[in-house]
Amino acid sequence: MTEPAVEPPPGNPRFPLFDSIRGIAVLMVVVVHGGYISGAAHGAWYGDLIARLEFCLPIFFLVSAFLLYRPFVAARVHGRPGPDTRRFLRARALRILPAYWVALTLLTLYPGLPQLWSDHWWAYYGFMSVYDSNWAFGGILPAWSLCIEVTFYLALPLFAAFVMRAGGMRREWIAVGALFVAGVAFNAIVHIADGDRVDTNLYLTLPAALHWLALGMVLAVASVALERRDEQPRVVRLVERAPGLAWAVGAALFLFVSLGIGLNSESPHLGITVDSPESATLFQWLAEGLLYGLIAFCLLLPAVFGDHLGGFPRAVLRNRVLGWIGLISYGIFLWHLPIMAWLANDLDTEPWGDSRMLGITGVGLLLAIACAAVSYYAVERPLLRLKRPSRAAATTRSTANATSTTKVSSAAWRKRGSP
Repeated sequence: MTEPAVEPPPGNPRFPLFDSIRGIAVLMVVVVHGGYISGAAHGAWYGDLIARLEFCLPIFFLVSAFLLYRPFVAARVHGRPGPDTRRFLRARALRILPAYWVALTLLTLYPGLPQLWSDHWWAYYGFMSVYDSNWAFGGILPAWSLCIEVTFYLALPLFAAFVMRAGGMRREWIAVGALFVAGVAFNAIVHIADGDRVDTNLYLTLPAALHWLALGMVLAVASVALERRDEQPRVVRLVERAPGLAWAVGAALFLFVSLGIGLNSESPHLGITVDSPESATLFQWLAEGLLYGLIAFCLLLPAVFGDHLGGFPRAVLRNRVLGWIGLISYGIFLWHLPIMAWLANDLDTEPWGDSRMLGITGVGLLLAIACAAVSYYAVERPLLRLKRPSRAAATTRSTANATSTTKVSSAAWRKRGSP
């Protein structure tokens, strides 16, 4: 049986390689934070490369946008009812809220979190902290991205309903393209208005991430549009036959953004350090954000197209350990930074010596994995089972879906990993 954390809506295929993509992304999050906390990002020869691993966060946005938007697109294309909004929001609440509230409460009690013992504690429990510049970097620091995710969850059914009313795949592409342009424009306008500052809280809100979310939605639209075609476009066939090429392009873009546009470890894009970063030019700011999104896009391609085929990237993504890390990645994301900060700052002695980066990152990751495993199996998994519809409702929905998709061969769905 599919784990409830990664179970798709009834009648929709599962993309199993995305589990390991989440695993890769969360491991990079830990490495980036380890680099800044230990000082390696500032002082080591590889510091600029560690800093640019920030593209891990757009990976989460692309994954979320692809997996959540695809069922809406498929429902419209196949002429069946779309995901029920109330059930969709209920599933999202079960996925995000319980584990976050438990982690926030326990970490506030020990070792302590900034601003939780204040009169605006409620902002952190309610994903409202990013809307005040004085509160934005309190609580569980990486959770600012959850504020974006939550607003995306609320907006997605409305966007899907608007596009469905507009009708036609062409308008689907136009609408998603408009989101991409809006995201780039918002980043440019805020950067100019704020005098080249890159630490304003406006970058921690939904409009600033629209271009990344739009890239995931582009993959969702393309995946649905191409699933019934007998012959795929040349570029898709290339991804299916040579998935390593997509990852090679992503690696080249990573080296370019790390070393080729004049950025350094003092100018992080995603606000992942509480230090005030150096300013970046408008070109650097926009280029960095766009390149981060394209790197994440390249990473996802082999998991979207031809995920049942071979190739080195898919062999990596089929690794069971990496897939399990992806399964519990939400807990790792929540727990790792307070644990690593405690290891770096609050121990009575400093045991790391010359291996500070390796020690803080490695020990922090192991402790975070332990906490995340407990969180998943004791909190997340039992509650996520509640998102499944009743047996009768599931049977009705499955029958309707089967009727509307009779032209899709069962072999093709099995190759997709459909539950």
